[in-house]
Amino acid sequence: MGYYKYYLLYTVVTTMIMDFHQTLIFGMYLLLPTMTNCCSGFCRSWDMFWGPQFNYIILNFSMSITGCSLIALALYRFYVLSGKVFIFESKYSIPLLFIISVLYPIPTVIVQRIATMGQTREGILALIQKKAPEYILIVEQGFCSGFKTPLLGFMYIAVCGIQISIAEIIGLIYAVKTVKLLRRLKDSLSPTTYSAQKQLIKSVCIQFMIPSITLCIPVSIFIFIAVLGLQNTSLYSEIAIHLMTLHAPLNGLAIFFTIKPYRDAVKKGMAILIPKEGFSSLNNRIVSTTANSGLRY
Repeated sequence: MGYYKYYLLYTVVTTMIMDFHQTLIFGMYLLLPTMTNCCSGFCRSWDMFWGPQFNYIILNFSMSITGCSLIALALYRFYVLSGKVFIFESKYSIPLLFIISVLYPIPTVIVQRIATMGQTREGILALIQKKAPEYILIVEQGFCSGFKTPLLGFMYIAVCGIQISIAEIIGLIYAVKTVKLLRRLKDSLSPTTYSAQKQLIKSVCIQFMIPSITLCIPVSIFIFIAVLGLQNTSLYSEIAIHLMTLHAPLNGLAIFFTIKPYRDAVKKGMAILIPKEGFSSLNNRIVSTTANSGLRY
């Protein structure tokens, strides 16, 4: 697999860190349509900055790092088929990828800091009491953060939406180009090589689909409701948080079913925990118990 295994490992690790932070530490809960987010994880007892604001910044960076790693997988597969993989075979390629992915969301983070700077707990309480009183107990029991004015909120949404769209478009373009290139090369590749390349491309496409469903859709719901100013949208808040929480298990299943080295590693781990003899012994006990009870299949 060449250097590709390191890109796979980088993607798996960065995604795992992002999911750990979002699910356990941050646990972002969107209070729609007020453009307010609260901590439902470990940070719910921290103050306004170190709780929702700081962890939202971390989420921006972790999503960028994970997204760029997926784009790198798509680029790698395309340039492997093009015979120009030397760009990705350098020992500096992954550190450079990390630096780029950290720098990429800085415009969004700057706008987010400007938009939330000066916001107070009392201001959040007043906003929720006026526009979405059904959330008042949530805000009173924890720490939430929002934009100081609707205009600043829409500025943040615009910048964030543009950056997410650029990343999604780049990934989609290279995924389509890779599929088309593989089809053109089908006759010149051996059946084994073609099958392996096809499986790797499927793996990348599936890994692109999961964040599109579990992260981009909640963000789109957030933008749609915020722009329209819809009321009584607590149901959409629930849908958004559940979709985001689904990212971790779906991504884990995708890795298991589509990436053979990780699938084999899981199988070996299971074999250590539950030896083959253990399954045979368990099966014999079940058959013996069934026979003694007079049951027949």
